Amino acid sequence: IQYLESVFNSVSIGHHASFFLYLCALDLGNIKASSLFIDQNDNQLDLACFDNKVLVFYNRFPIHGDNDALYHCMNCIEVLNLDASELKAWLSGDLSKKQIEEFSKYLGQINLRSPDTRLKYAVEMTEQVQKSFHSIFQLHLCE
Repeated sequence: IQYLESVFNSVSIGHHASFFLYLCALDLGNIKASSLFIDQNDNQLDLACFDNKVLVFYNRFPIHGDNDALYHCMNCIEVLNLDASELKAWLSGDLSKKQIEEFSKYLGQINLRSPDTRLKYAVEMTEQVQKSFHSIFQLHLCE
């Protein structure tokens, strides 16, 4: 961390959920209705629910099939006793066209979020990371 602080002017290090929730809160703006944020990336689903701009639920779920994201969202809606037809849903990430169509059948208001550029690295850094480093989750393969 000290090295990063010495190289970059300002460094923010946190759990991925803190950045996801921060961007969700920014997207809420003046919306006071119940809102569900759905982001699927790398076979993981981030799901956050806000009511009157207050976070009431967040969790990350593994995704193994096309219907898993919809299942987790509908389960969240049922457990939180929300009205799916009144819920404002924000979709982002690696969702297929089929998945988006399925969400449209069950959720009243669907909004597709554009990829957020506020958290992306510069191209040079991304290329360097891909060429030079291994994921720590793959270290067992090197032994």
